[in-house]
Amino acid sequence: MHPNRVVTGAVLLAVVGGVLGLVGNLILPPPPTAPAFAWYLGPAVGVLTLAGLALWWWRGSRAALWTVVVVNAVTAVLPVLDLSSMAAPLATAVVVALVVTVVAIALVAPALHGPRSARVTGAA
Repeated sequence: MHPNRVVTGAVLLAVVGGVLGLVGNLILPPPPTAPAFAWYLGPAVGVLTLAGLALWWWRGSRAALWTVVVVNAVTAVLPVLDLSSMAAPLATAVVVALVVTVVAIALVAPALHGPRSARVTGAA
């Protein structure tokens, strides 16, 4: 079973990266200056996040969890590069999503590594 801390982080990733990724364009659509693929990026990240978390939950796949963490980290950081040209509500949402993503990654971090005994003894 997964520790409560890790489950909390996974739920945060599922909500921010998964569910909000799927419906985020309906809540806050991309700005008109955004490239066309911006409309598809959120739903693709949402599906990838939820599928990766499902694989991690049921099969214990650390590779799936690593994929979820990297994809969500990149998609949380990229909008910050254009923060100065965003409207205040959108900029606030971007910063909140970044903070929640960082907290979620910190919470799931213990699950990204193998068992402690395997690292200490050098066993694979």
